Amino acid sequence: MSERVVDAAEIEDVDLQADVVVVGSGAAGLSAALSAQREGAEVLLLEKAATLGGTTIKSSAWAWYPNHAGVRRNGHVDEKVDALRYMARLSAPDRYDVASPTLGLPKWRYALLESFYDHAADAVEALNASGVRSISLDEFPDYYSYLPENRTPRGRTHRPITTAGEPAGSDEMIRQGSAAIEAAGGRILTEHAVTGVTVDGGAVVGVIADHDGEHVVVTARRGVVFASGGFASDPDLRHDHMAAPILGTCAAPGNTGDFVRIAAALGAPLRNMTYPWMTLMILEETLEHDPEAKSMFHPPGDSMIFVNGEGVRTLNEKAPYNETAQMLQRWDVSSASYPELFQFMVWDEACHELHGNDRRANPIPPPGETASHVVSGATLDELAVALAERVAQLRSRVPALRISDAFGENLKRTIEAYNAGARDGVDPDFHRGEHPIDLAFNEMFTGGIRDDRNPTLYPFAESGPYHATIIVPAALDTKGGPTTDPRGQVLGADGEPIPGLYGAGNCVASAAGKSYWAAGATIGPAVTFGYLAGRAAATVPIRETTRALA
Repeated sequence: MSERVVDAAEIEDVDLQADVVVVGSGAAGLSAALSAQREGAEVLLLEKAATLGGTTIKSSAWAWYPNHAGVRRNGHVDEKVDALRYMARLSAPDRYDVASPTLGLPKWRYALLESFYDHAADAVEALNASGVRSISLDEFPDYYSYLPENRTPRGRTHRPITTAGEPAGSDEMIRQGSAAIEAAGGRILTEHAVTGVTVDGGAVVGVIADHDGEHVVVTARRGVVFASGGFASDPDLRHDHMAAPILGTCAAPGNTGDFVRIAAALGAPLRNMTYPWMTLMILEETLEHDPEAKSMFHPPGDSMIFVNGEGVRTLNEKAPYNETAQMLQRWDVSSASYPELFQFMVWDEACHELHGNDRRANPIPPPGETASHVVSGATLDELAVALAERVAQLRSRVPALRISDAFGENLKRTIEAYNAGARDGVDPDFHRGEHPIDLAFNEMFTGGIRDDRNPTLYPFAESGPYHATIIVPAALDTKGGPTTDPRGQVLGADGEPIPGLYGAGNCVASAAGKSYWAAGATIGPAVTFGYLAGRAAATVPIRETTRALA
């Protein structure tokens, strides 16, 4: 046995007991706790941080559910075969095979996708019935709504609402969820960091948590559900497992891979460890390690572009953030470097006036205000000089950061080429604004529209000032860990469920693979598999304990 796996026979005193112990208070944990309570189980929820919500509370808390009631209207059916093809097509594009009974996916991944489809609608309805309310966004498109496999291209995404039915955010979701748990008699304890599990004859029968410098022994009479988040906030684990550079994260600070280490100590195989949920962040924010830092889901602006260190544009800036961030990880064999890793987001003064605001993670500050991450120049030449100075300032902290001596001249040519298309409302190089999600996100994050032909584009002004900041790939969180079965039970080395152990959310292997199907594709599965795991844990026979509470 190790410090992460302790034989229950070695435990002399028990501090706390419950039927089901849930670890983590994000979307997956709240869903698991409420589901277990619905089955009549006594629930104890343990949260590592001093506040509730995990990474969920730093998100918009939108959630994606195939086949939910909102899309089954006016005769439309979100058919299982179509939804599975869409998810599988993106989850493993190199293996996707419509003729295969598992669409080319490994059996474990296909089984999870099936379970997600089969239970997502019930999960969100159960959440709403518990008082954690949300509403479907009928017109919001999936990220790949245009693929032929996607027969329900809009309306699968939900967003939180208040009890009065008004649009709300993640804080309201967490408030409603924690209140519902406590109203049903559940206990929630913060600042309890679960560091290990107790086992009895191969079954997980409880957890050990650290609280205020002391070990707290907790017995689970039915089961333990881990919903403790990924490992994005642990730089060493990121470096060991990520396939390409991740320069920052907006995951909760406590997401340091606690369950990955526990599962490994139990001998459970780990999967999907190389793929995080990716996003974009301002470089200086990643260096500050601000626990409140958030994702730049979508870069605002119309007279705005991204260029690399050569001053060259290489991508559609309005594409979904997960895919944009992946494009920044391209390895170039000629230079033996990642030439797109650092993107210089450049915009003009009119864009600044129209799209600047104090929304967290917006790179463009409010009109008339400055920000430490923004450099400016009266001309493009002056902007290039200012950026070179900023790069020089940051090089000691970011050795790979580079800017070419030819940056200024290349930037002028790049903007000239961009302007030629923008005047006609088109982007012949990267097709910005041609997909529904480009336009949908642009509408959400824009300060106004200047060209109805293509709201994402507008020519740069011929005179300055001009502004810029540095953007890098980051992680919302990771999505790898032990594999679970369709009920949320963690699988051991032999492929069989480990009795008493369940998992949901970012601490277990995601069926999404490298993909990000739509807005809410993180939280929808977290809620669904939390729902399944909590229900499964709550319906096994009670395991009696003879040990008295300490």
